[in-house]
Amino acid sequence: MGRKIEIKKIEDIIKRQVTFSKRRSSLLKKAKEIAISCDVDVLLVAFSPANRLSKFCSQNRIEDILQRYIELPIERKLTYMADVQEKVAKLRQLNHIRGDISKLYFLDKQFVSLFFLTSFFD
Repeated sequence: MGRKIEIKKIEDIIKRQVTFSKRRSSLLKKAKEIAISCDVDVLLVAFSPANRLSKFCSQNRIEDILQRYIELPIERKLTYMADVQEKVAKLRQLNHIRGDISKLYFLDKQFVSLFFLTSFFD
C-alpha cells in the first residue's frame, strides 16, 4: 500500500514544477489506461506551472470530444455544479468554517473555477 500524504498546494514554485514534471507521465499513462480498459473517451488537458501544455485524447481529434461536451444539455453539464453549490452552502452554515475566511475563500475559488469551466463550453 502507498504512503499517505496530505494533498495541498506546493508553495515553492520550483518544487511544484518538479513535482508536476515527475507526475505528468503517470497521469497521462493513467488516462490512456482508463480509456483502453473501460472503453471510454478521455480528454486530459493540463497546463504546468510554467504554462506548458500536456494533453491526452483517446480519439484522433480533441475537437470531437469537446464538441460532444458542448452539445450536452445544460442540465447534464451542471449536475456536478449543483452538487458543489449544495456542499458550499452546507459548509457555510457550519460554525467552525464560518469564522475561517481562508477556508471560505478556498471554496469560493473552487466554485468559481468550476463555474468558469462549465460556462466556457456553453
